[in-house]
Amino acid sequence: MGALSRALALLVLPAQVALGQSADLAWPEATQQSEPWTRWWWMGSAVDRENLTAELETLAAAGFGGVEVTSIYGVRGYEHAFVPYLSDRWLDLLLHAAAEARRLGMGLDMPPGSGWRLGGPSVPREDASASLHIEADTVRGVYVADARPLGDKVKRPAPGGEGYAIDPFSRLAVRHYLDAYGGRLKAIPSGTIRAFFHDSFEYTGTGSAELFEMFRRRRGYDLRRYLRFLLGEGDPDVVARVKSDYRETMDEMLLDHLLRPLTAWAHERGSRSRNQAHGSPGNLLDLYAASDIPETELFGPLGGTDSDPLISKFASSAAHVAGRGLTSAETGTWLGEHFTVTLDQLKQAVDQLFVSGVNHVIYHGTAYSPREAAWPGWLFYASTDLNPRDALWRDLPALNRYIARVQSILQSGQPDNDVLLYWPVYDNWHDTTGLRLSFAVHQPSWFHQKPVGAVARELWQAGYGFDYVSDRLLRDNVSASERRTILVPRTDHMPVETFVRLLDLARAGATVIFVERLPADVPGLAQLQERRRRLEDAKRRLTLGQADWNGVRWAVVEKGRVLVGDRVESLLCAAGVRRERIVDHPGVRVIRRTREGGHHYFISHTGSTTLEGWVPLAVSASAVAIMDPASGRTGIARLRTRKDGAAEVYLRLEPGASIILRSFDRPAAGAPWRYRRPVGAAVELRGTWSVSFLAGGPVLPASFRTDTLVSWTEREDSEAGRFAGTARYTIRFDAPGEASAYLLDLGRVAESARVRLNGEDLGILFARPFNVDLGRVRRSGNELQIEVTNLSANRIRDLDLRGVPWKVFEDINFVGLDYKPFDASGWPLQASGLLGPVRLQPLADGGGSTGPRGHAPGGTRFDGSRAPPAARQHGLPGHRDRRHGHGPELHVRRHEVLLGVQQLVPGDLFPGVGRLPPHDRAERGFGHLPALVQRLAGADARDQVGVLLHVRVRPGGLRVPAPRRGALDDRVAVRPAVRADDPLGDVRRRAVDLAAHRKHVHAVRVLEVDREVIVDVPVRGIGAPLTPAHADGLHWMRAERPVRHVDVVDVLLHDVVSRQPREVEPVPDLPLDVGPLRLPRLHPQTALVPINLGRDDVADGAVVDALHRRPVTCVVAPLCSGHDGEALLGGEIGRGDHGAHLHRIHRHRLLHEDVLARLDRRGEVSGAERRRRRE
Repeated sequence: MGALSRALALLVLPAQVALGQSADLAWPEATQQSEPWTRWWWMGSAVDRENLTAELETLAAAGFGGVEVTSIYGVRGYEHAFVPYLSDRWLDLLLHAAAEARRLGMGLDMPPGSGWRLGGPSVPREDASASLHIEADTVRGVYVADARPLGDKVKRPAPGGEGYAIDPFSRLAVRHYLDAYGGRLKAIPSGTIRAFFHDSFEYTGTGSAELFEMFRRRRGYDLRRYLRFLLGEGDPDVVARVKSDYRETMDEMLLDHLLRPLTAWAHERGSRSRNQAHGSPGNLLDLYAASDIPETELFGPLGGTDSDPLISKFASSAAHVAGRGLTSAETGTWLGEHFTVTLDQLKQAVDQLFVSGVNHVIYHGTAYSPREAAWPGWLFYASTDLNPRDALWRDLPALNRYIARVQSILQSGQPDNDVLLYWPVYDNWHDTTGLRLSFAVHQPSWFHQKPVGAVARELWQAGYGFDYVSDRLLRDNVSASERRTILVPRTDHMPVETFVRLLDLARAGATVIFVERLPADVPGLAQLQERRRRLEDAKRRLTLGQADWNGVRWAVVEKGRVLVGDRVESLLCAAGVRRERIVDHPGVRVIRRTREGGHHYFISHTGSTTLEGWVPLAVSASAVAIMDPASGRTGIARLRTRKDGAAEVYLRLEPGASIILRSFDRPAAGAPWRYRRPVGAAVELRGTWSVSFLAGGPVLPASFRTDTLVSWTEREDSEAGRFAGTARYTIRFDAPGEASAYLLDLGRVAESARVRLNGEDLGILFARPFNVDLGRVRRSGNELQIEVTNLSANRIRDLDLRGVPWKVFEDINFVGLDYKPFDASGWPLQASGLLGPVRLQPLADGGGSTGPRGHAPGGTRFDGSRAPPAARQHGLPGHRDRRHGHGPELHVRRHEVLLGVQQLVPGDLFPGVGRLPPHDRAERGFGHLPALVQRLAGADARDQVGVLLHVRVRPGGLRVPAPRRGALDDRVAVRPAVRADDPLGDVRRRAVDLAAHRKHVHAVRVLEVDREVIVDVPVRGIGAPLTPAHADGLHWMRAERPVRHVDVVDVLLHDVVSRQPREVEPVPDLPLDVGPLRLPRLHPQTALVPINLGRDDVADGAVVDALHRRPVTCVVAPLCSGHDGEALLGGEIGRGDHGAHLHRIHRHRLLHEDVLARLDRRGEVSGAERRRRRE
């Protein structure tokens, strides 16, 4: 969308507002920055003014916001038209292109060099890329080293741009190069170039003439005295330390000698810098952050090692932490073979980039091609080819509008990731193998084979928003006032300065989490013992308490906390970090940003099943708007609020779809979102289709009529088999029923479609789902037109079959995905056209409503959790059934199963809980302890809430079941519980005895809080409907806020409980052993809850550990909003003195994810493996 297109959009906007669209539902105005850009290859710089203007006008009309001019090798036969790089004529053509781009509302970037690798004819050999050469005389023990030029040249240079690649580690070499290049740009006015771009790091040098001096200054010792260790000789620990120091020095030279000077040089010219740091041997986060626009790349097919979203996040993390507004991405490089990449694939690629934090797409790319060039025109050797000659160009503007809408959202506001994940780069640098260590996109083992990679995957899969952070960014860019959660994976080598900085941030209010343990050692060699001593001193000053039963150790440090534990999700739950549970639905990914007055979500669904249901958000909201960037449709969503204050929005998201949510902290104005509500079965549209070919080549096939939708390549018309372009399918039909509206589902489309009904344009469908709302249709005489555009693959196949010489490019010429000479002659014909089946799905209420009813065939209801295979195998209920308290459930956390059982007390106990005293709402003091509550993270209508309540038992008395009374004997004190508003008096000492200095200790931890619910098993026949509790609204304390002696976390008794929704049944949970599977023969034993603790620093383990250690227990009654459930799992409950144990069943070497529960340590259920073998 160029300036003309944007102007037309502005003319339409007032009409939309006049028709009722509110400002709350309006899309931001498209800008050149929000629209996608493309790398514009000038092949041989054989360009002229007329064609430059024509190409820019074509790009602007297609919705491009800008171009990056990159001059490269030429085209054979056009040598007479080559323009020498940086010549006066070349600069004049550049100025013309910049002026035309400005006229069209577009921007223009360029690299300070042709091809890639900075360099060219101005670079003398002494400034060229160099290697560290070491000669060894092992007999005399003499080692000599120097930097020797490698002879590396600029890669894929333009005519006139050939020459040596510079030494990127040399301050003098970079200065000489930029001075010379800048001298040639004196005729270019300041600000003409938006940004100067430095491509991916492909320099191969390992040394520099300045290395030894810089090493001595920065590391404090002479590297020349340790050359044998660089060769890998000697003590392996010393080898690793010397190599780490060498790699750190090269990193600093790259940062201080190349990237920071390049950014400053760009600023001197009124421009910005754009940099791809990947592939370099330096700390990627710092190198990305040194530029104004960090840029990643999505290289290779989706799902491959070269297109990993966790690697893309390095660039966006640097941008987020360093405060850069844009993260760009080289997009679509080798996404597929030439001429086979679809718009749907491109959408999937950009969606992955969006959820990775990218908000500035730059296609790779578009080759300048003069009008007289025969089809397919001039092409760059690597796909994806986006040029006006390609058949898909016709519908590319729809994808570009989609990108512009999404990027207008993602470029606004601020990132809202809760976790900073520390990247321990020194653990990479402490590697005894090799010398140079590069952090490449294409070989990311440097990341995935380290603990940080495993932690990042766990965060990504669980829906935690996070950014990576480096030592330098922690020091320079993380403010103490932010109070962030900083997660440190298992780290072997951490600078003592970084560890001290982490503790300083904790003292200022941050939560710092160490996985497994504190850092073990310091990196490098110089002053090793002194630095080790300082690290150990800092660690000793940190006093960690004993581990709770979740394995988490705590230390309160002034305003913040330090946590240490083995399990990431338990640590994050203990820290109160929120997650987006929508990612539990397969294929769904999300990114969240803050904005003034609310948040923005971008949600992408690449899975195979429809998501439909109430979706919890991690934020609170008074209203939420749904915005469809593909169609531009918007509306106010159905919304409800969970008891923890967070919002739930009703969504229906089909595979392939993406949406934006805009939340408000106030009521929002606007029309309601029109949910699709299918009613009845879809009806296939049958009849005779008229097919005519509209545009494309090499020639238009003959029109035809058909009753069956198949690929047009199956026709006997030989022209159809080699045609690339657009065909129009027309059919007339009558409404198949009395529905008020219909959804048109096109079935399979190869590859994009424009839909028109009764002369009205309904939009361009360029990606899944290929369906569109028809609205109301006539009872009879409807005319449906579908214009389908295919790929150019069949046409290029025809050229190669006939031996047409179209691959006429210099240098690498034209290669395939395997980097071998491209040849499409052996390809099969690609399916083309409308393949169907085309169906009409009746909809209720004019195509949608604000109601959540209706469910698409094949869709799945969102329940926020996936029942483990074990539960499904044994017929145990899924998560949704827990709203009625039905039976046991196994909960799987990765490769670990937790099994517990909870039991209710006899049903003749009728508890009542009074209101909290009015004065107790703000500060719930120890003297009026209303309850000891452990709230499950993100508890909602599908969660059982574990709670240990002190309640008063109303008349009716206490009755311990006779068959088990003897088991209690003198070990149990049966006593009335206290009301919530009763002073505890002397009960206080028996109820809990917590050390006053434990400011942030959880009072009692009954359940796991990281969505591993220890199973609640209410027992049938011993309960009765109980009096509902009174509620005091939404007054509660957050766990992070200490109150006098003890934290009282979220008060359970909400209005939603008091009104008996029959969705949440809080009960006292007690993990007990479960015996063999059989029906119980004895009356179940009452639950035993301790009221006296053995130690004052083990409150977290009170319920779990105290029963077998302390004799004093008390019978308490549950608080139920409805009725007690029934048991589906029988077993004999163990005695209280040994029953409070929880078995953890770790990963089985055969079962993998399907590991099942081990009951009472007596065997394993291995049905999953048997099923696997049968399959």
